[in-house]
Amino acid sequence: MPVITLQFKFKCPLCGWSNTLPRQSKLGTYNEKYSASHSWPIQWLCIPHEQVCECSSDRIERIEFEEQPHVEFPAAIWEIEHPCSEDGCNAGFCGYTWWDLSETCRGNLIDRIVTAKPKALCSAGHPIDWQAVKIKATMLPF
Repeated sequence: MPVITLQFKFKCPLCGWSNTLPRQSKLGTYNEKYSASHSWPIQWLCIPHEQVCECSSDRIERIEFEEQPHVEFPAAIWEIEHPCSEDGCNAGFCGYTWWDLSETCRGNLIDRIVTAKPKALCSAGHPIDWQAVKIKATMLPF
């Protein structure tokens, strides 16, 4: 089993799942300590609860020397973007979720979000009407 000497994780405020943060992404970077970007707090889309919640950087924890068992279905953090559903509004929703670590699963993730219809707002405060053709899902590489 591989051993990861250092990583940073945070737990979903709703379901408590532990999510490993990418080493370098829009969310921040790390070597010995985590440097959170200005993106925090983030909008976190909890798939099991089908809800969006705010997640602050104070939930980030440093984990050292963790043995990594064989993971049958590896996962990654995905960035989810959707334009506002209100006519004339140029704002949008930008949030993150945990999903399969495979570009081929993008369609399944988008379908799951559309089916769940989690209550989310654009940055101007308007409700998002989830439509598959408008969702941009980008996997953040570890």
